[in-house]
Amino acid sequence: MVRKDCAYLNQYYIEARYPADTPLTVTEQDVEKCMNIARRVMTTCCCPLGNISE
Repeated sequence: MVRKDCAYLNQYYIEARYPADTPLTVTEQDVEKCMNIARRVMTTCCCPLGNISE
């Protein structure tokens, strides 16, 4: 699941880092979904290692 989540987030990172000719339109729902996925990835990857603080 983490791999799919990271792949989903990656599409936004690439666009932000290397803008295309046509701007990416991001809705509030897109932002909420990305934030939820990012939290899930951080919890899954970092919390068991003790590398994240709330």
